[in-house]
Amino acid sequence: MPLVTGRSGSGVVEHMNPYHGPRPTRIGGQRRSKRAIAAGQNKVQRGFTNMGVLERLGTGALGALFAGTGVVKRGPVGWCLVAIGGAMVARGASGYCPLYRRMGVNHAKRLAPTPRDYYEHGVRIEAEIMVNRKSADCFAFWRKLDNLPRFMDRLESVEVIDNDRSRWIAKPALGIPMQWEATIIAEETGRRLAWQSDDGSQLHNTGAVRFDENKDVTRVTVEMECLPPGGHFSEALARIFGNDPQAQLNSDLARFKQLMEADTQSESRGRSSTK
Repeated sequence: MPLVTGRSGSGVVEHMNPYHGPRPTRIGGQRRSKRAIAAGQNKVQRGFTNMGVLERLGTGALGALFAGTGVVKRGPVGWCLVAIGGAMVARGASGYCPLYRRMGVNHAKRLAPTPRDYYEHGVRIEAEIMVNRKSADCFAFWRKLDNLPRFMDRLESVEVIDNDRSRWIAKPALGIPMQWEATIIAEETGRRLAWQSDDGSQLHNTGAVRFDENKDVTRVTVEMECLPPGGHFSEALARIFGNDPQAQLNSDLARFKQLMEADTQSESRGRSSTK
């Protein structure tokens, strides 16, 4: 049986964090208090926007037109137009759409979160597995980012933009796709790789993978943190990892192990046939 375990320790962003206070929510580990979660959600509801600038302007202008038409028209139909127009103006002014939030859609330009955001409101999952392969081979396979959908079941594709940037697309849930762009933020060839989503991402996330070799056996350790839109982390994580994020990450690593060790067996058979 492959060794796949959840483990505690410093998170991807946590080790950079100078702040003290509650740790991030962890799948299968320490959880934030209900009061902390509620406070974070109330903060989001007060200042959160999920509509683009042009969309807000268009919605407000159309709402004003409806309201003006209703005032002129009067009667039941006119007052209905006033009510609809008023709601549209309010929606444009606030930049917040409840339906978008339920769907996990965000058209607003969102700045990349700070380490403190991840520390206070993030969700972290982590796992490790032992792979019978050299660390250099494991690193090379993972570093070719378009290989990731081969073992990460919830990923539709990863498109490499340049040496450091890539575009990730998750498999649609309920017909709603989710995508984001990420940048490599740390790299140590053969040992470690870390990435973080860019500004404007639908799903802000950061992750790191470490490869520790001992006598041709490599321990692969993955840590990922997520700061989903609107504070609805359960819905956003389900898009990426399924209903049980920890179990999904464990399964992904088991598939990675299978792929890497299958390549080793193929190479061994090839060498044997040439003798």
